[in-house]
Amino acid sequence: MGKTALVAHFASSRRAVSHTGASRPTGDELRALSRSAAEVVVDRDLGLNPFHDWTDALESLVRSARDRPLLVVLDEFPELVAVSPELPSLVRAV
Repeated sequence: MGKTALVAHFASSRRAVSHTGASRPTGDELRALSRSAAEVVVDRDLGLNPFHDWTDALESLVRSARDRPLLVVLDEFPELVAVSPELPSLVRAV
């Protein structure tokens, strides 16, 4: 069993958002993450107003975790960093 399967199994019994990076352009990665997060982000309609940058995405996910724990899985993180080199610093800052 691989890491992705282990993380998916761990997340399956939790309130979670999971996104797998695929070296897509940043906007495409954020739209895919918006689709994955639509059920847990309740303060906006991510179908009409998807995340516009990583800061927006991370801050929105943090707001969504204020009242209930939220597991955020960014699988294949190196693939995300390849197209958004600022992402590790943003994660640390948030």
